[in-house]
Amino acid sequence: AALAARFRLSEITRLEADVVLRRDKSGSAYDSDDVHMDGTVLATVTQKCVRTNEDFDVNLEFDVNAAVRPVQSTETNDDADMEEIERAL
Repeated sequence: AALAARFRLSEITRLEADVVLRRDKSGSAYDSDDVHMDGTVLATVTQKCVRTNEDFDVNLEFDVNAAVRPVQSTETNDDADMEEIERAL
């Protein structure tokens, strides 16, 4: 419900992702592990027509591609960071 509200949708009835994550050490100027993500997102969302104010469904399919470069932490408490991330999920 929160995601639908964020994008001003009446409802999200389906949200799926088929992604591949891969680590790539080559080509990094900072000698860090880059993580690349490639895949496809499928969704069915309900929008409200601005003219008639009636709901209608929209099927979406789009490719995603992202790269993330980790930031080197000055702290050595990686376990505490992971616990905080897991609690947030």
